[in-house]
Amino acid sequence: MKKLIGFISAAVILMMAACTKDAPGPIVEKAMNDMINGNYEAFIDACDLGEDSLPADQVKQGKELAISMLKKTMDGIKEGKDEEAKKKLPKSCKVLDEQIDGDKAVVELEITSVGGETSNSKIQLKKNKAGVWKISNSNDIMPQAPAMDLGEEGAEEGAEEEVAEEKTEEAAPEAEGEEEPAEDAADAEEAPAAEDAPAE
Repeated sequence: MKKLIGFISAAVILMMAACTKDAPGPIVEKAMNDMINGNYEAFIDACDLGEDSLPADQVKQGKELAISMLKKTMDGIKEGKDEEAKKKLPKSCKVLDEQIDGDKAVVELEITSVGGETSNSKIQLKKNKAGVWKISNSNDIMPQAPAMDLGEEGAEEGAEEEVAEEKTEEAAPEAEGEEEPAEDAADAEEAPAAEDAPAE
């Protein structure tokens, strides 16, 4: 009897541990730590990529693209020269609050940056058809690439595009203006003819 009670108690504890691990809070915390540690695939796996509504091949392509973009952003900041951007990278996190409402949940996460600053983010999750919690607003915790970090080539290309746009805009009014003189010229040719008529 004692063995049976012990077995039941152990099973309940294991079930509680499993449920806690699969709760929204721990899922968000693990996903964030995965991103911090460079395990980008695991982070993207924790996000909602539209598995319930999109074909499998589109989900796969979306996942590969998301991993590639996240890696490029993170590596670009880490290896770049923008020290301010490096300071904003997440260093650690902890769950402050967790609210569950049916198949939706909100987790308040405190994120500490490399520079020592703390900020709070509210992460939204929803259960997919398989009953797994997925992060639905991952952009709120993903670092953004510095806006001006284009490099020399990117800056030159951007400048060339701006110049091309300006030339296009300038050419359009000129083209329109060229039509008007043509009309005036026609009127000018007709005008003398009208003046000559009374003289006859």
